Amino acid sequence: MDETRVAAGALASLPGITPARLKMLMGGFDPEEAAERVNGGRHPADPQGRWIGLCGRDRMAVLGERCLESAVDVQVLGMDGYPPSLSNDPMAPAVIFVGGRKERLGDLANASMVCTVGTRAASPYGMKVAYELGKELATAGISVVSGLADGIDSAAHRGFLAPFPDMPSPATGISAHTGHIFHTAFPVAVVAGGPDVAYPRGSGDLFDAVWDAGVIISEVPPGVKAQRWRFVARNRIMAALSDIVIVVESHTSGGSLHTAGYALRQGKPVGAVPGPINSSASSGCNELIQSGKARLVRGTADVVSLLEADPSVSGSRDKSKKKKKIVVVQSGGAAGEASCHGGDQDLRFIVLGQLGFQPLTLEEVVVLSGRPVGKVSLCLELLADEGLAREQAGSWTRC
Repeated sequence: MDETRVAAGALASLPGITPARLKMLMGGFDPEEAAERVNGGRHPADPQGRWIGLCGRDRMAVLGERCLESAVDVQVLGMDGYPPSLSNDPMAPAVIFVGGRKERLGDLANASMVCTVGTRAASPYGMKVAYELGKELATAGISVVSGLADGIDSAAHRGFLAPFPDMPSPATGISAHTGHIFHTAFPVAVVAGGPDVAYPRGSGDLFDAVWDAGVIISEVPPGVKAQRWRFVARNRIMAALSDIVIVVESHTSGGSLHTAGYALRQGKPVGAVPGPINSSASSGCNELIQSGKARLVRGTADVVSLLEADPSVSGSRDKSKKKKKIVVVQSGGAAGEASCHGGDQDLRFIVLGQLGFQPLTLEEVVVLSGRPVGKVSLCLELLADEGLAREQAGSWTRC
């Protein structure tokens, strides 16, 4: 790692540093000069000399060694390698630490990115919806951004990883396990502790799986445990990296609503999954929908619709990202081939998106999907063959 990045990482690891203070320290100076001024008590942004002697060569050497040992890279705002979708955000962090398949950081600009968030105290309904969304987005070649927290975050990433237990190599882009074309889809986690620190306790298997398959991003250097305030701070990064934000389940106050708020301020679409009116875990989602701040999301079809729409692009969004048609490529199929035949490429997800865990008759699915009864009936049968839907007593539900 070059000295410039090591110096930036050393500044980001100063005790008591915050994102705003770090930007002040690095403003107007290259990282090496900023570190030298801080260390010598000559930095105008540190008039009281709070960090004198804390940014010398010894500290940089320790930080550099720690990054090497933990296989973590340092990316600096304004330098090559920093994600464009993040650099366009006015609240972009000055320094990020990146673990996992770091080479995929460059794919962020071309991948379709969906941020899936929700409460830690999730209901069984919310957990199942998040898991299924993650799974279906993976098979559609859409990347999932989340925070790896308990509840909805973890369920979304577990669902995303479920179809791809053997992750494809960047050269092939094909899952060795299923034969699905993987496109550029991969999991992205934005964490509140070091990118090498598994959190929460007991989720090491999921952390390792995301590390092996995707990218883990943090403002905190390796080896550092999470602080409570950083959970809120990291929400802005999740929103900035994503094309849209989907809130699966949320109380009326919580980090998920912060993430949605950041997305709205960035001019990005927000979706919310409705829940029972007597469930406090869904009260935040229901309010987002009622207020018109979020589109109602009934399933993956609605998520794809939000992605394929042309939302107004704010200055924070990566304007170089090309809008693309999202198709599902299944084992043995070809790109653009309709799963349910008849030329309707999106019918599989449209029908699947109508199905919940409450039974629906064929007629009800036809009305909800707005498609001919023959196509819907055929699609339901194919979804049943794929293990995604089931019929019981003349009604249909998701599996």
